[in-house]
Amino acid sequence: MTGDEYTIIGGQKKYFRKKKVHRKRFGRTPTPLKPTTTAWHLELIRQVRVERLKQGLSQAALAHSVGSNQAAISKFETGLANPSVQFITTLSEQLKVSITIRVDLK
Repeated sequence: MTGDEYTIIGGQKKYFRKKKVHRKRFGRTPTPLKPTTTAWHLELIRQVRVERLKQGLSQAALAHSVGSNQAAISKFETGLANPSVQFITTLSEQLKVSITIRVDLK
């Protein structure tokens, strides 16, 4: 046999060829996520995390209450996610805190 894999099913004379499936990577490797460095984002993360811990909530418990998963909360708290305004609003409602977003034009 020339490198193909065969499986014996029901006896020695029945062979089925297994095809190897190769997935294409669409020409490039994914770039690794970099943590955020903007001051307002870091402050938002810090305040949300402090409030979550004050209330004794785990990342999984907070994620369940906002309809997300623990990985999303973890990425948010480590600065690897760029949260939407809707996500920030939902977090603030569940944590019962007020978050004000202000834009200053220069």
